[in-house]
Amino acid sequence: MGCHKGFDLRKIPKKTHLKSAVYIGDDTTDIDAFSELKSSRSGGNLNGLSPVVVPPNSNLKVDKSADISLEDLPGVRSFLSWLTKICRGGFHPH
Repeated sequence: MGCHKGFDLRKIPKKTHLKSAVYIGDDTTDIDAFSELKSSRSGGNLNGLSPVVVPPNSNLKVDKSADISLEDLPGVRSFLSWLTKICRGGFHPH
């Protein structure tokens, strides 16, 4: 086991008592972190969501390893705005 983003993501909740996380990535170096977040979530250790920013001609392995796909930077902004509303209790579906 080497040092990679998934290894770091595994250590952060233990050191900080973090209960929830969002990890946004965009390339193959983020796959380990997406995998770790899913593993932590299924083990009940951390609530989390892993969006991936998918540019044109991206690696499909990256897209499939994340929970949701965002098209571009404006998509990230929209996602974070939506998430902020959810966390503040301001989201009211129609």
